Amino acid sequence: MAGDCEITLIAVNDPAEGETNGHGFYKPPQEGSESKTTVFCKKKSVGSSEFYRAMQAGYKAEMKIDVFKEEYDGQGFAEIGEPPRRFKVLRTFEDPNKQDVIELTLGDLSTRNDEETDEYPYSEDG
Repeated sequence: MAGDCEITLIAVNDPAEGETNGHGFYKPPQEGSESKTTVFCKKKSVGSSEFYRAMQAGYKAEMKIDVFKEEYDGQGFAEIGEPPRRFKVLRTFEDPNKQDVIELTLGDLSTRNDEETDEYPYSEDG
């Protein structure tokens, strides 16, 4: 796989037990609550059937990318582009014909406002 771009994979660290406000809700993530890893990737387009399946679930599948398996550790979010734009990892796929690569389908965070599924839709800027 020849990487044609860079992507920053983002893992959001869960708040520690007891980190709730007076009403029992989790406090907003603090600075340093994310783990970021920048890796090379290969961009691919989203197929029409996958695009429409994501739309039925309330997401907009924006792109697919390939990254090396050893560089992906289950991160739920990614940033790509300049200026960086944040995406949710909607799906992963391991192609048996490409044993060292995993495919990530990325969705735009702004299309679905469902607290149950978008655990951390914020960017560093706000």
